[in-house]
Amino acid sequence: MTAKEMFEILQYDFTNNSNATYTLTKNLVYRGKEDCNDEWQEIVFNLEDKTIDIYKCKGIKRAIEHITSHRSNISLELLQAINKQVEELGWNKWKLNMYGTMI
Repeated sequence: MTAKEMFEILQYDFTNNSNATYTLTKNLVYRGKEDCNDEWQEIVFNLEDKTIDIYKCKGIKRAIEHITSHRSNISLELLQAINKQVEELGWNKWKLNMYGTMI
């Protein structure tokens, strides 16, 4: 099963950069379904610096407000989907430079 299929089972949709909350860098974004409070979660894989951000978002009349003060919890199933995406992107292969630091 692919990461995309795992995210789909968890009701996360793949979103291209034009629809994503953050579009400043090349991202792979999965957006969760909105709940009854118009809130959703976004899992953002930054393809340039190889980081993963998890955002708790709230929609307000076409504007988007990020709730940065709230911690965002993830389920074990969601963590497994994130790990699968990391594997598919090849980010789980550590490379060390001649000084022994990760590159």
